[in-house]
Amino acid sequence: MEVKDKTDFADRTLVCANCGSEFTFSSGEQMFFHGKGLAEPKRCKVCRRIRRQSLVNFWRENDANEPTS
Repeated sequence: MEVKDKTDFADRTLVCANCGSEFTFSSGEQMFFHGKGLAEPKRCKVCRRIRRQSLVNFWRENDANEPTS
């Protein structure tokens, strides 16, 4: 993985794939995502939080429906 420093990143404006609103992908967030090998976010923070919560709820519902031995 190519090593980048702070000067390689600048705040960028992205558009949320869910709600269509613009959000800032800060240089600090870009450094974090790059360091972890993650792709840039497709959703704003609010939509990411909503999606994460819906996944948690889905997992809880499915775990509750699992038969016990």
